[in-house]
Amino acid sequence: MTSQPPVAETAQGKLRGARVDGIAVFKGVPYGAPTGGDLRFQPPAKPVPWSGVRDALAFGNGCHQVSPEPTQGTPAQNVLLAAFAPEASPQQGEDCLVLNLWTPAVGDHGKRPVMVWFHGGFFTAGSGSWPVSDGTRLCKNGDVVVITVNHRLNVFGFLDLAEVGGEAFAQSGNVGMLDLVAALGWVRDNIAAFGGDPGNVTVFGESGGGAKVCALLAMPSAKGLFHRAIIQSGTFVRANERKNSWPLAQALMAELGLRRVAIGELQKVDPKALLKASIAAEVKAGRPYRLDGSMGSWAPVIDGVSLPRHPFDPDAPGESADVPIMIGTTKDELTLFLTTLPSFGTMDEAEAAATFERFTGEPVEGALALYGSLYPDESPSYRLVHLLTDMIARYPSTVIAERKARQAGAPAYHYVLGWETPVLGGVLRAMHALDVPLVFDNAALAPSLLGEGPDVHALARTMSGVWLAFARHGAPNTAEIPNWPAYSPDRRATMVFDVQSKVVDHYDEDARAYWAKRRA
Repeated sequence: MTSQPPVAETAQGKLRGARVDGIAVFKGVPYGAPTGGDLRFQPPAKPVPWSGVRDALAFGNGCHQVSPEPTQGTPAQNVLLAAFAPEASPQQGEDCLVLNLWTPAVGDHGKRPVMVWFHGGFFTAGSGSWPVSDGTRLCKNGDVVVITVNHRLNVFGFLDLAEVGGEAFAQSGNVGMLDLVAALGWVRDNIAAFGGDPGNVTVFGESGGGAKVCALLAMPSAKGLFHRAIIQSGTFVRANERKNSWPLAQALMAELGLRRVAIGELQKVDPKALLKASIAAEVKAGRPYRLDGSMGSWAPVIDGVSLPRHPFDPDAPGESADVPIMIGTTKDELTLFLTTLPSFGTMDEAEAAATFERFTGEPVEGALALYGSLYPDESPSYRLVHLLTDMIARYPSTVIAERKARQAGAPAYHYVLGWETPVLGGVLRAMHALDVPLVFDNAALAPSLLGEGPDVHALARTMSGVWLAFARHGAPNTAEIPNWPAYSPDRRATMVFDVQSKVVDHYDEDARAYWAKRRA
């Protein structure tokens, strides 16, 4: 006799899920209405109620985006795509405000911690249905509820039209973030029916997902909807500004041949044509993506309403003063990007300097000389990896940790993933995104990225256990790691995750001090 499929009742109607390895799984659950037509560039509306029992058995749409197919990139990119990309391209559409949910039990008043994951892909691409973020093992290991979210991205989520649209479009530059606020509102209103505790919600994300967490920490409308935050390789200290967002909107309308006042027509443009025009407009506006891992042009904008300030500049936001955070990076973030260069591994000092200046827009000054002294046995290629990783990822993560610590409202914990993947002969080291399958304890789903063997599975159990402890208690310590103190300006304690994890005080202090002085 087979068990009955799980059924849960939400504010909009009943949902029927499926059982996978003893876990109740609900996919494609609507938390907002479709966003096309008159609702394009508008804050999310409530989902439409339904009668009867609605099946929640298949992933819903992702937002329209440019999605690379596996095996079309460089070897390094293909390693990542093989782990993250689904077997078939996911459906895309403007009906994309959906979430996926894993829970040990439905309707048992379990009051379990809730972990809400925001996918990477800058603010332009990605999906909550990536296999590597399947919540089954995390849910089962930790007795928690796991949620992944789809929302509006790129031009659909971050086109700032306030200059021409007035009050009706005052928040258009942040509707992709307002979608996430709506998803958290859905959690507050419905999660008890799925055995979760609306008073213990952790938001976490990697890369662009970490940046989304940073933005939420400064959004007044998100206050009280989550209680812990984890930022993985996604520092977002400063948001977009009107001086950058408005020229991009102008370039888009010019690309489509629309007059300044034709916002109504912009809401009618075919979504695929709109996406194509947005890519061309970004180039013409002079703000294309760069190798440096920046969030590009499509990003949350300070609009004075939904996002009134930079997330962590000049200090930690008061909206989330009581929210503890855990923040960190991988040791070698930039190998994912730099190994795409034909000369990686063979470049000399001059080419390394030129590459730095080309992709950051900054003079290299004495940076390479410093990194030559810090890493005398490394090639210019890997010195450049260290330099850019520190500049773009690690130093900003310490800025956030330090500003949070100085706020003295709730602790911050800082980490570095030091373990190096053996794939591709070890050239990628501790690359960007290496942490995602580890924190979900999904190492078995990502052998192309992590390799195989007992060490990687042990590390996945350790890291996922730490993430679970932080979600449950607001502090990350477990029996599997040495005592991990909160970050403080006088000690700067950093947990280095590896086969044997350890706490290092003043991690890479010479590099941190250099970037602090350069950015002063």
